[in-house]
Amino acid sequence: MNCGQDAVANGREFFERFYPKILKNRIPVVGGIELTTRCNLNCSHCYVSDSERKGRPDQKELTTRQWMDLIDQVTGAGCLFLLFTGGEVLLRPDFCDIYRHACRNGLLVTVFTNGTLVTDRILEIFDAYPPYSIEISLYGATAATYEAVTGVAGSFEKCIQGIHRLKAHGFRLKLKTVVLTINFDELEHIESLAAEIGAPFRFDAMISARLDGDPAPLKYRVNPKDAVRKEFSSRDRAKALHDFFCRMNHQPVSTDLYQCGAGRNMFHISPSGWVRPCLMVSGTSRNLLTEGFSKIWGSNDFKQFRDRGKAPVKCRECDKKAVCGYCPGFFQLESGQVEMSSEYLCDIGRERKQAILNFHLEENKACQ
Repeated sequence: MNCGQDAVANGREFFERFYPKILKNRIPVVGGIELTTRCNLNCSHCYVSDSERKGRPDQKELTTRQWMDLIDQVTGAGCLFLLFTGGEVLLRPDFCDIYRHACRNGLLVTVFTNGTLVTDRILEIFDAYPPYSIEISLYGATAATYEAVTGVAGSFEKCIQGIHRLKAHGFRLKLKTVVLTINFDELEHIESLAAEIGAPFRFDAMISARLDGDPAPLKYRVNPKDAVRKEFSSRDRAKALHDFFCRMNHQPVSTDLYQCGAGRNMFHISPSGWVRPCLMVSGTSRNLLTEGFSKIWGSNDFKQFRDRGKAPVKCRECDKKAVCGYCPGFFQLESGQVEMSSEYLCDIGRERKQAILNFHLEENKACQ
């Protein structure tokens, strides 16, 4: 899932220093812009509906000028980190113009792309205005597996070519994948391929229903025990999760429903200009074509979202919440309700905590 907070993965020092002030003043410092829902691939697990990926005639995207005006508005409101996502952002003929405008505004821009449409023109604009980060999803280490996920023949070769072209230009490139039943047995090879390329790599197994409620992607979801086993197959990953849990275990437990920055310092904007606190949560949404961004951000709808209720009862004092992937947006896609916890995430949390405890015991034995 394309979450705006991915745009600040390298901004930890900034947030540690300024986050209290940002949160107190409700500054929308992190944004995600979904330039289009159209895509040249047809991924089995995609959260975008089939009709939107193909481009619905009744769903008009903002024009170049409208996106530029919007970028001016969010910059003026305090945005610093901006994510460009889709769909496939490079399908827009005006991507370079919109991207250049954001960079000239001083924004730190992260680009999510599938890597299959990297042209000389794209490389030129990135050379002139280096992105904060580029992230590409690599769904397989072979054409057979990758294209079983994307549904498009020849897409693996184009993706690998795009990755190598971006890497050759020295951009900050990250690779990632979603663990599916389709590519589960190839995960180690995908990770090895990323290492050969020389790019950081991460993965997760958080498959959800599509945003329109279609449960089709769920048949590719890996069971929690196997997903966590893959996570802990690497000592480095196991140690990182162990250390994170130890840090979070000493923090006060929040009972707020929303425990991320959604609506507090993060926002999402759809291709047609609808502003939401988060991509995954429906219900609180206002359009930039009829209201300015600052007015929307300060509206009662957004204030009510920020102050909305408590976490599900079973989550409030749960000792696994730090490692389960707690997310009301995910809850809503699972059950239709943000206040109803996800059994899948509960199982992930249970498996992770047990794996963390096992790792802790093994580490202590090794030190004796």
